[in-house]
Amino acid sequence: MKYLFAGTMKQDEFDQLFSMSGLRSESVKIALSNSLVKGYDDAISILHLTSQSNFSRDLNKLESLYVKIQKYNEVIGVRRITS
Repeated sequence: MKYLFAGTMKQDEFDQLFSMSGLRSESVKIALSNSLVKGYDDAISILHLTSQSNFSRDLNKLESLYVKIQKYNEVIGVRRITS
């Protein structure tokens, strides 16, 4: 099931999720941010930044981490943390 969609995250939410993911590539970070924060099409997001396979693999990692965080929040009774 897909949980992360193009253009649905705020930059600070993305930055925090990315920092927790263990991913380190700056080009992948930019490509994923272009998609998840700015709403760019995946093909445009990876243009000159990374390969489609790296983009998809790392998007899946973020997706998996996001699901784990959401499930943890459900267990402890937190719906959404706002600052």
